Amino acid sequence: MMTYADAILIMLQLATAVASIVVAAWVGHYVVQSQKDQREHNRLSVRPMVHSWFNESQKDGEISLMIENNGVGPAIIDKLSIVDLTDGSECPIDRRAVTDLVMARLGKRHQWNVRTTVKAPASPYTLATGTSLELVRIVIEDDVEEFFFHYSNNVRRDLSLLITYRSIYGEEFTHWDP
Repeated sequence: MMTYADAILIMLQLATAVASIVVAAWVGHYVVQSQKDQREHNRLSVRPMVHSWFNESQKDGEISLMIENNGVGPAIIDKLSIVDLTDGSECPIDRRAVTDLVMARLGKRHQWNVRTTVKAPASPYTLATGTSLELVRIVIEDDVEEFFFHYSNNVRRDLSLLITYRSIYGEEFTHWDP
C-alpha cells in the first residue's frame, strides 16, 4: 500500500519531469530563434550597395561613368546597361553600342574630336567591397570649354545606368541612377 509520503514523492518526480520538459522546450525554441537571428545578421552583414556616378575632369576633357560597391559584401553584377532617358531605350555596355550612343549626343562637327573607351566586364562580374570600376570614359579633345560643359550636361541629363546585382546569398537588387 502506498503511503502519503510515497504519493508526495511521485508527485514531486512528475513535477520535476514536466518542468524539465518545459525548460528543454524553451531552450530549444531559444536556440532555433537565435540561429534564425544569426542567419539574418549574416545576410545583412554581407549586403552589397552598388552606386554609380559621372566623374568629370574639365582639365583633361574627360567624362567617366563609374560604379562602386560601398556595401559590406561583394556584389555579383548580372546586368549593366545605359538607359537613354530621352526615349527609354537600353544600351548594353559594349564598345560599339556605347560609342553610337555617345556620338548621338554630339553635333556633327565635334564627332571627330571625341574618343570613347568602354570596359565591359564579363557577366556575372564580382565587384569587391570598397572597389570601383570605370565602365566608360569619354575624352573630348576640343579646347572649347563651353562645349565640354554643354556636352557633359547633356550626358548627365540624358543617360543613366541600370545595374542588376545580387549578394552572395542570392538577394537581388537593382540600382537605377536617374
